[in-house]
Amino acid sequence: MSKDDYYVIVTKILVYLYKKYKQLEVDRYYILPMTKNFPIQEQQLFDTIEMMKGQGLIKGNVTKACGEEIIAIDYSSLKILPSGIDYLQDNSKV
Repeated sequence: MSKDDYYVIVTKILVYLYKKYKQLEVDRYYILPMTKNFPIQEQQLFDTIEMMKGQGLIKGNVTKACGEEIIAIDYSSLKILPSGIDYLQDNSKV
C-alpha cells in the first residue's frame, strides 16, 4: 500500500491517538497535511477524519464551512474510541 492509502492514513491517526490516550509522549503537530507522515492534501485529510468519525473510530471537533471552503480540524480534540482501539487490534500484524 502507498503512503497516501486510506488504510495507512487511518492506522497512523489511530496509533497516534492511542499513544495520546495512553499518555505517552506524542508530537502535537504530527497530524498535518502535506508532511512526510501524511503526504495528502488538507481536503483528503479532512475527508478521512470525517469518515473515521462516521465509522465511530474517533471523536473530535471537525467543521467545514460551505462557501469559502473553510476547513477546521481541532487536532487536539481528536480522541480514539473503543472501536478505534478494536480496529488497531484487529488489523495488527503482531
